[in-house]
Amino acid sequence: MRATSHCVHLVAWLGLLAITAWCWTVIPPVTQGDLASLGIVVRSERVYRTAGGHRATLDVYFPPEAAGPDASRWRRTAVLAIHGGSWSGGSKRLFRSDPATSTILRLARAGLVVVAVDYRLAGPGSPSWPAALDDVREAVRWMRRNAPNLGIDPDRIVALGQSAGAHLATLLGTLPDPGAHDGVSSRVAAVLSFYGPSDLEALIRTRHLAQDPTRVFLGDTPASKASPITHVTPDDAPMLLFHGTDDLWVPIAQSEALAAALQRQGVRHRLVRVDGARHGFEAIVRAPQERDLLCEIFAFLKSVWNLGSE
Repeated sequence: MRATSHCVHLVAWLGLLAITAWCWTVIPPVTQGDLASLGIVVRSERVYRTAGGHRATLDVYFPPEAAGPDASRWRRTAVLAIHGGSWSGGSKRLFRSDPATSTILRLARAGLVVVAVDYRLAGPGSPSWPAALDDVREAVRWMRRNAPNLGIDPDRIVALGQSAGAHLATLLGTLPDPGAHDGVSSRVAAVLSFYGPSDLEALIRTRHLAQDPTRVFLGDTPASKASPITHVTPDDAPMLLFHGTDDLWVPIAQSEALAAALQRQGVRHRLVRVDGARHGFEAIVRAPQERDLLCEIFAFLKSVWNLGSE
């Protein structure tokens, strides 16, 4: 019986790996020439953290006028982009797989500096909690330490995530900063969540998978400990939540529950329900009807920056 269960788990895991491999082989990556034609300058494979023999890297996307030697005169809004892949697959390179729809490329063209990050992934018997969170926290600190060279405002770092990446982005906006890092904070000023999980225990119950990637990610850690909904407090970062009403992988109830928790605590937020959309859309939604969410992002960020005395 145990051997049969092990085989079922292995088949499920191989299926997930096959999907990841399909993304790498079927969808051609954007080349440096493609990026140049879009008016974007990229600095690739920058090491931002070395831990336990693991070298974590990131790519920085600049508007062309912000990438020169006088970058320090700019104080642009910066976006930390965290890829999805069920915490066990994917890569920062998938953010540039389609230049026509890539959200981060469009943000860079619009004048923001975008940092796309890789983080430690989980595998069978090798959970990546809390290592993945530790990695993206360090990416935020790297951005703050290098703010003058990047030409960014260290007080205007936004976390953008898709799916599992949105889960990590939301944690950056809810969990308190652990401190003890030379006084450099890992908190973000706002969160943009695309179809992210917020209650991991409920997600596991809903999906009924023999080997749920959430469990692979967590290992023996209680799901509530890694669930953003558990950590919502009044001082959390403002959040813009996008979710498709026909999402079968991460149900929209996940974002609805987070929005309700944010509402109870008085945290500035907005939930955008994308009618008929399934899992995996970009800011340009192609089906069931075309819709561009980029204006929603900029309107929300403007409302955040205009808070207080500004």
